Amino acid sequence: MQSSVNKSSFFGFEEGWGNRSYFAYYGQFQRESTAIVGIEVFFLILLWIWGVVGNVLVIIVVISNKGMRKSNTNLFIVNLSVSDILFTMGNPLIATTRVTESWIFGRVLCGLMPLLEFVCGYVSIWTMTFISIDRFRVIVGHRSRKFKLGTVIGMVAFTWISGILFFIPLAIYFQIREFPFKDGTATLCTLVWPYVSKTFNVSYPYTAVGISLFFIVPLVIIVHNYSRILHFLWKKRQKLNKSLRTSSEIGSFSTISRNGTNNVNGETLRRRTVSDCEASRDQRDLNVVRFLVIIVVAFIVSWTPIFITLSLVVYDGNMEVPTFSSQIFILTASITFLNACINPIIYGTFNQNFRRGFKKIGQSLKLCKSMRDIDTSIRCSSTENHHPSKDGNHDSGIVLSNVNAEGQLHADMHQEEKF
Repeated sequence: MQSSVNKSSFFGFEEGWGNRSYFAYYGQFQRESTAIVGIEVFFLILLWIWGVVGNVLVIIVVISNKGMRKSNTNLFIVNLSVSDILFTMGNPLIATTRVTESWIFGRVLCGLMPLLEFVCGYVSIWTMTFISIDRFRVIVGHRSRKFKLGTVIGMVAFTWISGILFFIPLAIYFQIREFPFKDGTATLCTLVWPYVSKTFNVSYPYTAVGISLFFIVPLVIIVHNYSRILHFLWKKRQKLNKSLRTSSEIGSFSTISRNGTNNVNGETLRRRTVSDCEASRDQRDLNVVRFLVIIVVAFIVSWTPIFITLSLVVYDGNMEVPTFSSQIFILTASITFLNACINPIIYGTFNQNFRRGFKKIGQSLKLCKSMRDIDTSIRCSSTENHHPSKDGNHDSGIVLSNVNAEGQLHADMHQEEKF
């Protein structure tokens, strides 16, 4: 099969389609600068390590804290972290392909990697959607209306199953194509949709439905829920302020009244106490909503470029001379990978319980290192001194003190905290 190359696209013949172009999503040929390749590889590997380590820490914080495990929001966040970890798992393969130019990992991984990436993104946005629904039910509705554990597990399972079912065509139609190139063969992992007719391209309706289910529908639900929550909290605060002003007026009137002064002042104090409790609870709810909105905004900012890029790839593929570069695709994909990395930072910055959990993990790691250092020094001391003390326990105080410290730290990690 004869072909010509345009750095990121090859031309060839496909049954039904006739002559057509094939876009090299992960590879690029005839690159002029090796420095750019090095930068791409560095950031892809950095984002992979950062995403895995950060999200593993998030999971550890939630699992190790009984109080945080009781929160539906935290259980959904664990699901988010799992999807973020899996989402970055393809980075080493992409980094390798940027170096080798050709795809070297075979047909199975060629289909599996885009499937995993899109399913994980789909799971993330719908998990955020279910979080907004849960927060709406709890804050705007009655607080006892939060989802039960079985319901949360069912919702999580639904996101994964529905995502796999919708994006399974990507695993089928991302295929290997080989082209003669220079003195060898160029191998591409590229998307080849089945041919239907000259007037109908299956990629158009699939992309439109995908963007709707992946982006538009969940965002409409999220915006609706959080706007309703914010409006509810604002109206509630207005009522509380009005109630406090009324109580103050009654209290002022009671100071000039001769009868019933103690009863009126007692009622005023009771109203203020209740109002303070409700105001504190509403402020906590507002902080949680603000924290969740930041996560959603970060997702939108990170994923919008890749959707625009994929739309341009589809459009460019129908041009007589494709000009779109896979370098832009990798850049926007890296921005998307960055979303998996910044989520743990958002948790630690805007949520006190996660911040405490991260600090405790850091303290635990420091303690483990110090205990290893002490153990090493004891071994060295024992080697140099072949005559231990009479009671043979000259180092027991050090060891016991560190064991006690570790036990205390372990107990602290299991104290109950709410989201």
